[in-house]
Amino acid sequence: MIRKLFLMMSAPAIVLWAVGCSNNPSEPNQTTDVSAQFGGYTTSNEAPGFGDPTLTAEASAEVSYDDSMANLPVIDSLLRDPNAGIYHLRVLWGHLRFDSTEADWTTWDGSLTLSRGAEVIRRVIRFEDHDSILPRTDRKVISWVSRTRPHFDGLAVDLFVPPQRPVLDSSVTITIDSLGDTIRVVVYDTLFPLPVTLTFETGPYTRAFTLPELVKLDTIVELADSNQVAFYANRFDRIPCPRGFLVGTWGFDSTGQGIFRGLWMSRNGWIDGTFDGKFGLNDSGKKVFYGKWIDTEGRFEGLMRGYWGEHPNYHADAIAMLRAGGWFRGGLFDGSANLIGVIKGHYMSSEVGRLGFMMGRWKIGCPDFDADNHPDGMGEGSGDQYRDRPEDFGGMLHRPGGTPGGNGGGHGGM
Repeated sequence: MIRKLFLMMSAPAIVLWAVGCSNNPSEPNQTTDVSAQFGGYTTSNEAPGFGDPTLTAEASAEVSYDDSMANLPVIDSLLRDPNAGIYHLRVLWGHLRFDSTEADWTTWDGSLTLSRGAEVIRRVIRFEDHDSILPRTDRKVISWVSRTRPHFDGLAVDLFVPPQRPVLDSSVTITIDSLGDTIRVVVYDTLFPLPVTLTFETGPYTRAFTLPELVKLDTIVELADSNQVAFYANRFDRIPCPRGFLVGTWGFDSTGQGIFRGLWMSRNGWIDGTFDGKFGLNDSGKKVFYGKWIDTEGRFEGLMRGYWGEHPNYHADAIAMLRAGGWFRGGLFDGSANLIGVIKGHYMSSEVGRLGFMMGRWKIGCPDFDADNHPDGMGEGSGDQYRDRPEDFGGMLHRPGGTPGGNGGGHGGM
């Protein structure tokens, strides 16, 4: 069933991508111009995963799951219903910022419950011998056994929600008047079902979401014991355009250069490639980042650049700054430096090492990708801030300050 959904959703998206992006690195003057605009990144092909074995290991940590609920007739019915809602959710729990010093296990036995509709598990993330999905007996509930110590576990799930149609209800009141006649009064009332909710419930953390929240869900929650829980989701559009997720690391290399790197994922969470980037301060003091992404074979796909900053604001103390991390927002560009999409997300710096955690969402070629306050929550504005202000992106990148493993130094804020 996932293959049916993937093919249905992806074919038009491929056409949009072909129109918007040139993958030919041999176009005249392209390499020189692009390199100057994107911090030295070019349109050349690369070794798969940029030659980084850790990215290969990260990709293999996600294992497809054969869910018994995937072939239910209700799934086929909802796929055919243009008014049904279909969502993809990724939820991670544990030490998103790998912590080799963690000596204690955290128990995350829990459940994911959809109040109406059906859930289908697509992949389990970093599940080991002591982790498992419990036998499924209810299409609306997923239950698991999970323990984490230095790293994290997680799930990738599709959600199928039937349309919320009103129900016509009636009540009858019978009275007898003073003449002894019987009067029958029928009252009709339109009832609406309760809002659909999705509840993540574990010992360390529980939270419920509504459907409007799932459209734009992009949240990392820091727990008191230094564990985190991350949620990010999107909705499948009936008129699709390429969009998806990214997840990886954000921090510093051995020289103090700000770097980020990770997995590039499609809208339904399949791993489509990898990305590589660097961040810092340019000659004008702007907090900028540059990057590039490739497919699983190493072929060039596109470039990125934008701004980053810290959470929370300058009033936070050092510990709050360290745990909070920050944000990044930028544009996606084809091989000729044309703006084709947007990217947005969060990072969390490591407390014990050089590399922290990052996650975000991207979209390309959408008819309204440059609209303000788009309902998917990206809200990037016109995109011109990533394209038409070259003075913000010129010059060399410098280390942003602070110490390697810190949150980027300074007290920026939003």
